[in-house]
Amino acid sequence: MEMESRAPKTVPIMHAYLDGCGSGARRALSIHEFCDRYSIGRTRAYEEIAAGRLRAVKAGRRTLIPEDSAEAWLAALPDSKGEPEAC
Repeated sequence: MEMESRAPKTVPIMHAYLDGCGSGARRALSIHEFCDRYSIGRTRAYEEIAAGRLRAVKAGRRTLIPEDSAEAWLAALPDSKGEPEAC
């Protein structure tokens, strides 16, 4: 008797977070999308949320980062003070 493959089903990234105007602009990012966009890890993202520096909302079990909150978080990051290294 052959066993069926129980590979996990992949779910495409949902586009349910669009503004209702048909412009296609996202209003919120999943944690995964936020981390990909800003090149930070999940742990760091959740630390920023816990510290109150990044606002998140819940949609059922999903944690979403509103677009305006993500942009405000980025703008609030300190500037780099280091000088570029000489070659």
